[in-house]
Amino acid sequence: MNNNKSLLSKIVKYVLMLLFVVGGVFGIYSYMNNNSNEPQVRVEQKVDSTQSKEEPKKNDEYVVDQAEKDYLANKFKDLKATNNEVIGYMYVPGDGKDSLKEPILQTTNNSKYLEYGIDNKPAPFIGAVFMDFENKPGLDQSDVKWVFGHARAGIEEKKITLDTRVFNNMNWFAKKDYFDSHRVVVMETPERKYYYEVTGVKVVHEDTNLYQIPTTADKKDEFISLFKNGARNWLENTKISGEDNMTVFATCRLDDVSLRTLVLARQVPDKELKEFLEKNKELLNS
Repeated sequence: MNNNKSLLSKIVKYVLMLLFVVGGVFGIYSYMNNNSNEPQVRVEQKVDSTQSKEEPKKNDEYVVDQAEKDYLANKFKDLKATNNEVIGYMYVPGDGKDSLKEPILQTTNNSKYLEYGIDNKPAPFIGAVFMDFENKPGLDQSDVKWVFGHARAGIEEKKITLDTRVFNNMNWFAKKDYFDSHRVVVMETPERKYYYEVTGVKVVHEDTNLYQIPTTADKKDEFISLFKNGARNWLENTKISGEDNMTVFATCRLDDVSLRTLVLARQVPDKELKEFLEKNKELLNS
C-alpha cells in the first residue's frame, strides 16, 4: 500500500513537472514570437512612409490632356499622310501670320530635303526643314539636335515684305531686339509638345567646328562653352548645362553664302515648365 502511494506520488510530481516545463517553453515561444513580429511592422511603416514622400515627384511629369492628344493626333495624321518621314512640327510664336511654322522631317541623309519639299517634289533653294540624319528622332533623347532649313530671303531684319517660308526667320534672331523679344520655340511630336528657351545666336562659317552631336553631359558642357564664345547674342541668366536637352537651328545667310546662323535653344525641363509657360503666355498666345 505504501509502495502504491509512493508510486502515485512520483507520477503526480512527474506530470506537474512536465506541465511546468511545457508551459514554460510555450510562454518563451510566445514571447519570442511576439517580439519577432515588431520589427516587421516597423519596416512596413517605413516603406509606406518612404513611398508617400516620393509621390510628389509625379508633379514634375508633363501630363498630356485629351485636348492636346486630339490636336496632335489630327495634326500628325495629316502631316504623315503627306510624308511619312515627318517626325515633328515647330513654330516660333510672336510674329502672327509671319511666324515661322514648319514640319520637321528626317531621312537617311542630309541632302534630300535641301532639294525636295515635304511633298517629295523638287524644290531647289526652298526644300524642307529637317533634322540631322544622325540624331535620334526623339526629343527626349540627350543628343544635341540639329535642325536645318534654307533661308528663303532677307538677312537679319524682320520685314513684312520678306518671304518668310522655311527658315529665314532664324536669321532674325541675330538682331538683339528680336532675340530679346522672341524667347520661345515650340516643338511638337505625335506624343507631346516641348518648349524651348532661345539661349544664344552665333554666325559662323559653313565649316565651323560646332557641327557635332555630343551626347554626354561633359561633352555638351564643352559644346555650350564653344557656342557661347563669340556668340552674337547670349541669354546671360540662362540655366543651360550639359544635363539639358537642346537643339540648334541652322540656316544660311544671303549676305554671304559661306556663313550660317545658328540658334541654340534649351529644352525647358518639366519641373520648370509651369513657371516658363506663365512667364511667356502673352508671347505664346500672339
